[in-house]
Amino acid sequence: MIIIIHMEEQNMNKTLGKTLLGAVSLSLAFGLAACGGQQGNGQQPTSSPTPSSDASTSPATSPEVSTTERTFTDDFGNTVKVTGTPERVLGVYLEDPLVALGVKPLLQFNFSGAGASYLQPYIGDVPLAGTGTAMMTPEQALSVTPDLIIAHSLVANEEVRGEFAKIAPTYGLDAGKSDWKAILRKIGELLNLSDKAEQVLKDYDVKTASAKEKLVKATSGQTFALLRLTGKEYRLYGVGASDPFNGKLLYEDLGLTPAKLVRELPQDGGGSLSLEMIPQLDADHIILVVNDAGKTQAQELMNNSLWKDLPAAKNNRVYEVDPTLWLSIGYMANTGKIDDLLARVVR
Repeated sequence: MIIIIHMEEQNMNKTLGKTLLGAVSLSLAFGLAACGGQQGNGQQPTSSPTPSSDASTSPATSPEVSTTERTFTDDFGNTVKVTGTPERVLGVYLEDPLVALGVKPLLQFNFSGAGASYLQPYIGDVPLAGTGTAMMTPEQALSVTPDLIIAHSLVANEEVRGEFAKIAPTYGLDAGKSDWKAILRKIGELLNLSDKAEQVLKDYDVKTASAKEKLVKATSGQTFALLRLTGKEYRLYGVGASDPFNGKLLYEDLGLTPAKLVRELPQDGGGSLSLEMIPQLDADHIILVVNDAGKTQAQELMNNSLWKDLPAAKNNRVYEVDPTLWLSIGYMANTGKIDDLLARVVR
């Protein structure tokens, strides 16, 4: 079995955190604070994901200069008119699909003073949104002179989107309405990059099919689980919608088998476990995500005999991973997780 353990970032904006949890139960989300990878019980960095073979990391461009005006209706029913191909794109919390499409955003999401570590090889020089907070202000948006603003509902409410619309055409994306593939396609459409978006998705299918074959062969008879340590509870997540970060990736795309406790969870948000229930997590592998807020809790748990007696701990199959990668979703995040799993699990 593989258990994946997530430690929640306490320093993240509380309002965003509550909104994110609500959106998580619906469909998607994007990250937390950085932490090094670990193989077994020793730290081990993992390689960064790479954009699709058809993508680069330059601003969105079009082979032809076009002044054609296109009209869209965003997820909130607003009419958005886009002229030509936007080159200066502001899409905070949407860095993953933008990078996958070869677009360098004007700002990047602020994870307590840093960007998502797995994306830094591509956008390390891009300024952070906000100052000590994940939120971007209209003033900051104005300062980067965007041609188009794509406003994710987790970081821009209706009032803020209204302010953004005074600066540039603003397309609102509702976190509860679309999965990462639909978001990628929509951004591709907005930027005249629909062909590239489809190529990215084809590349994803090829990569997951290859990885699935290797992982299923390497873990035959073994099961997986995902446990998140919040600093206050042990939260076990299930398959599919109950864990949009990894549920579909692990149990559908990669064909891995969930552990018994995971299979028994409701599909609408997982469940909280007591310390006394830890021995029931008889996984063969544990993927451990530890943020600053969870470090003390993790240390206490790993020093507990209940943890030490788990098969994964006994067999040196506890893997500490990057939380900004494993608590994100999208082409870049998912392919990075696949590479991470392959490096740790497939011998």
